[in-house]
Amino acid sequence: NMNTWWDNIRYFKPNEFDSPDAPGSGKNMNRDLIEILEVIRSRVGRSITISSGYRTASYNALPKIGGNPDSAHLRGLAVDIIVENSFARYSILDQAVKNGVRRLGIAKTFLHLDLDPTLPRGVAWLYD
Repeated sequence: NMNTWWDNIRYFKPNEFDSPDAPGSGKNMNRDLIEILEVIRSRVGRSITISSGYRTASYNALPKIGGNPDSAHLRGLAVDIIVENSFARYSILDQAVKNGVRRLGIAKTFLHLDLDPTLPRGVAWLYD
């Protein structure tokens, strides 16, 4: 079983990362990203809610999602995390950077953390 590493993940379950149109697809998430999320979760000391993890191409293309056609979500290399306030935003950003995340999207209600090696690194962008 390729996914036995999930057995060592304490704070998250694969289905939290499922594309809504593909139950079970959360198992496609990148192991390094999930392990970084584990560290972030343990250090921020509060639960982390995933709003988007793995995405199928058809789900990513929906107008309401507005995903980039080359989105790292398609490769299981990105995650969107709900942030309720500025303290949560800061603590997650701080831990993400300390733990090697070099692609960050910052929105009012969520943060995008991304490990995609094929896309520019050392970047932080905003959403309209």
